[in-house]
Amino acid sequence: MAIASARALRALPLARGSLALLRVHPVVSLSIGAAVVLSLVAVPTGVGALLAAWFVCELFSVQLAMKGESPEGRGRAWVSAALVVFCTVMVIAIAGWIAALGFGPDFQTADRSLAPLPWPEALRRGSLVAGTLALAVAAGTPFIYAPLVLLDRGGRLGGACLESAALVRRGGAIPHYALAFFAYLLSLSPALVSMIVVARTVERAATPLGALVAIPLLPASIPLGLGLVTHAYLAQRDALPEAHLVRASGPLPRGLVAFLSTVSLAPLVGLLLMAVAGRVPSQPPIGELPSGAVVVVDAPARAHIDVPLTTLQIDLEGSNVAIYAGDGDGVGLLPRAFEGAIGHVRVGRVQDDYAIELRSEDDEPTRIVRVDRAGLRVDDSVEARLRSRSPDGVLIAFIVCFAICAGGSLAYLGPLGEDRAKRRKRLVANRRAFLAALVVMPFSLMAFAAGVIALFGLPG
Repeated sequence: MAIASARALRALPLARGSLALLRVHPVVSLSIGAAVVLSLVAVPTGVGALLAAWFVCELFSVQLAMKGESPEGRGRAWVSAALVVFCTVMVIAIAGWIAALGFGPDFQTADRSLAPLPWPEALRRGSLVAGTLALAVAAGTPFIYAPLVLLDRGGRLGGACLESAALVRRGGAIPHYALAFFAYLLSLSPALVSMIVVARTVERAATPLGALVAIPLLPASIPLGLGLVTHAYLAQRDALPEAHLVRASGPLPRGLVAFLSTVSLAPLVGLLLMAVAGRVPSQPPIGELPSGAVVVVDAPARAHIDVPLTTLQIDLEGSNVAIYAGDGDGVGLLPRAFEGAIGHVRVGRVQDDYAIELRSEDDEPTRIVRVDRAGLRVDDSVEARLRSRSPDGVLIAFIVCFAICAGGSLAYLGPLGEDRAKRRKRLVANRRAFLAALVVMPFSLMAFAAGVIALFGLPG
């Protein structure tokens, strides 16, 4: 059976099977693919993400029907399947957002980046983004078949996740990681290729336009990508337990379920905290005015300081600093960077921007803030926000721990899924799952702690 599972994951049969699914009913597949794309476009409204997950389930259901299966009616199983899709996509989207903005160019200065990045730097950043996304995909790989199990066989969400993990474990972790990665990559390939071409040939600021140009191709690429998963599932479905075996196995101990849920969710919560930390403005970094800056203000601290020949205004109150421009626009109140009151301010012009040096009355390191003429910070990238509250070692530890948790989840979910098919005794399966989760638990808690530190900083 393991050999058959390995054969089912070969690239060429998967590609042929996915293409065959699209050819059976191309109009239906393209229509649902277009619905998924329109839902993704509407994600900023909040409803789009939920609709996209539902339409993905519609596409899975149609693909099952194309192979002669009879999918479950729309009900609890569909809601559970959509929830799995939604959570998986959200994890990948959050990781992609952090990676793209954390490793990419500062989003505040992207509109002034007229020249493309040099190839070595572009490849370095692209590799970091791809690696981060690969980790996120790996975290969701054990559940890759769960929506199809629910749509095909019904049942409960937890049971479908365990059966999916058992299939992944039986077919091999690495082949399934590759399957999941290339399924997502194929689905989004038109947008990714188009954005890279635009960034390299036009300008970095126009990169989002590449995604718009690729929209007409996404309704075809999304069914092809999901078709890889559907074809792989149907090729291995015989390894799933019969319904009467599942009913006879009974529920898992509640304590074990709670423990495994904690180990599984802690790194994901840490990732969510990282994303929230990327939205919190960074503290002004330690530094002084650049040597080439033209000093335009050099004065003791006072309530209001106007920057000559600009509409910039610096408001000071104790250790608090606020920067405004025009009719109250600008960055506003900065995160607190000093324990004591600010005693001296210098402002220097650096090309088209202004660097503001803040010095406290106490013996604290000098801080510097860089803004443009509109009073908006140009030194406040996602990377700067994460690094302002947590050391580099914490961020590296998060990536390492998240990777271990992503790979280790199969070690404790797989045996429980195998127990449902009576391929492993219940007591042995529970013991193996508990011991494997116990090994992963420290890394899971460290990933969660890294997220807390990124958001709130180190204690003290």
